[in-house]
Amino acid sequence: MYERARAFVRPVALPAHHGPDATTSLFADAVVELVSEQASSSDPAELVRCLSGRVRSLALSEPAWVARFLPWLRMSSVVSGWSPVPLLALEAAQVMLRSGRSSLVRALVGAVLQRADEPGLAVSYWRSSFGPVLPAPVREGIADAVVRLYDERGYLSYGRAGLPFGAVLAAVEAPPRTVAQEDLFSYLLDGATGSIPQTLAVLKANAWLWGIPAEERCELLADWGPSASTILTGAGMIWTSVRSWLSAPMDAFSWEAVVPMMEYADLVAHLADFDEAGVPGVGIATRLADPLEIALADRPRTALLRLVNPSERWLWSLREALSLCLTHPSEPEPLALIEAARNGQWPF
Repeated sequence: MYERARAFVRPVALPAHHGPDATTSLFADAVVELVSEQASSSDPAELVRCLSGRVRSLALSEPAWVARFLPWLRMSSVVSGWSPVPLLALEAAQVMLRSGRSSLVRALVGAVLQRADEPGLAVSYWRSSFGPVLPAPVREGIADAVVRLYDERGYLSYGRAGLPFGAVLAAVEAPPRTVAQEDLFSYLLDGATGSIPQTLAVLKANAWLWGIPAEERCELLADWGPSASTILTGAGMIWTSVRSWLSAPMDAFSWEAVVPMMEYADLVAHLADFDEAGVPGVGIATRLADPLEIALADRPRTALLRLVNPSERWLWSLREALSLCLTHPSEPEPLALIEAARNGQWPF
């Protein structure tokens, strides 16, 4: 992944000064590509190629601005999958270290890493791009993120892809903050093999679930009844991992078991699947139009506007939901953000 992204990064000359519109131009392009409702179609590696040169230049001429901008961009991005922002931050960090602005690096690196797979991505990208040694501010920033992100659920979601969590821990020497996290770190440093410590109840429950013979899982799920989602969540399962665990097509009961585990955008995206499986719609329709669900959801308007040809049974709830989103907007308006930036009003 990072090798592909790095292949797109073109070396640029680093000017001593930058034009007055350089920050606004980068901000506008980044908002269009990463924050707008069309952002999901953007290719992360292509975005690294497009934005890296200007990020590196501004890291030299406007390092404090870059150190504020990239964490904001990471938190505001709607791009699904892996985000290009941590890679852009590492490019900026390398320039800051070269130019004597190392005091900004630790906080920058720590802030842009927001998923449990991203510390490993950061270690791999730095070594591939700049050499095997992690400078202290970079290492400490990654370690800060590791302490924040590495827990049992993070490991179950992201620990089986990319650089192993144990290898990341060995590289950055992150200090655990609780007894349970100390046990988790020790378990991961040992390669996540052997006996699971008693303090790691989620990992133990997850191991028990996966130890159930595949042919018994659907029947067991039915036996659990309304408690199914609680049992699955307690074992660190997310709804997508339940699909893999079942090793069978999702039927109406399977969907009913995972619906309480699904976020608002997932509900909206899978309405057609609920129709096909014959899932009862009353509870789902109620959630779709619930003002509190909408207020707590991540970009509900974007999810609603991406929906194509929903069936009639959802229409009333969807209209109510969209009306709430438009009446009480909580998502950033890209054009308003860009216009404010042109007037020197940054959202960070």
